[in-house]
Amino acid sequence: MKPKKHVLLWVLIALLLIFTLLPSIVLVFRGTLYGLLFSVPSVVCAVLIAVITGYSNRHFIRYAAQLNEVCERTELEALKNLPQGMCVLNDRGILLHYNHCFEQEIISRADMFGRNLLDIMPIDPSLPEQELEWQDRTYRISSLPYHEDGAELTAYLWSDVTELSELKAEFEASRPSVLLILVDNYEDLIQNAKESAKLETSVAVEKLLENFISQTSGILRRLKNDRFIAVIEERHMEKIIKEKFRILDEARAIRVDDKNYVTFSIGVGHGAATLQEGEQLAAQSLDMALGRGGDQA
Repeated sequence: MKPKKHVLLWVLIALLLIFTLLPSIVLVFRGTLYGLLFSVPSVVCAVLIAVITGYSNRHFIRYAAQLNEVCERTELEALKNLPQGMCVLNDRGILLHYNHCFEQEIISRADMFGRNLLDIMPIDPSLPEQELEWQDRTYRISSLPYHEDGAELTAYLWSDVTELSELKAEFEASRPSVLLILVDNYEDLIQNAKESAKLETSVAVEKLLENFISQTSGILRRLKNDRFIAVIEERHMEKIIKEKFRILDEARAIRVDDKNYVTFSIGVGHGAATLQEGEQLAAQSLDMALGRGGDQA
C-alpha cells in the first residue's frame, strides 16, 4: 500500500473511533451502562483493519526481500553471461572476479583468480577509458571504480571494437589529398629548344608523373601544358611525405639541353574535409612554393 493511502486509512479509523466512542462516553455519563456497546462494532473493525494492515505490511516486506534476492541473483547471472568482458581488480591489480566472456574470449587462460592482471596486460588504471590491442583484437576498456568500507575495487568492461577500429583506420587511410603540380617556367624553358627537345621534354614529364601516380591508387589529369592535378589517398601520401617528395629530384634529371633542366613546384591540399577544400589548400600551397622560388613541395 502506498504511503499516502496508508496514512489516509489510519485517519479514517481514528475518525471512526472518535465518532463512535464520544456518543458511548456521553451515554455512560448519563447513566446508560450499555452505552459502550455502541462503540464495539467500530472498535472491532479498527482492530481487524490494524491486524490486516500489519499482516499486509509484513507480507510486503517479506516479498520485497525475496524480490531483492532474486534481482541480485539475476544481476549476477546477467553479469556472468554478459556479451562483454567484465573483470574486477583491487587497488594492486589483483584479479578478483571475471565473467565467462572475459575468460573465454579475452584472457583465454586457466584459472586467473588472484593473479595480477596489470603484469599481463598493459592496462592504465588511471584512465576512465582506454583502447588496448590484445591478441589481434582491439578493445575499448571502461573502468568503474568502487570504494566502500576501505575496499578500493575497479570493474572493467571490455568492448570489442576491432571492426570499428579497422573501419576507422581504413577511412583515415583513404582520405584524399589534392596535388597541384606545376612545371616551373615551362614556356621559358622550352622557348629556345629544338622541336624534338620540346617533344622529348613533354613526354619525359608525362612519363615521370604517370610512373609517380602508378605507385599509388590515385588519379592524374593534365590541366595545361605545364600544370597537372592529382588526387592521392592518405595511405600513399604518407609514404610520399616520408620520402620528402623524391619526384622533385627525379624531375631535375630531365634535361632540356646542356644548361636547363626541369623542376616542379607542388602544392598539396592535405587533411581537408572535402575535395573542394583540398583543391583550395593545394592552390594556396602552390602559391607559397612559387613565392619561395619554386622547385619544392
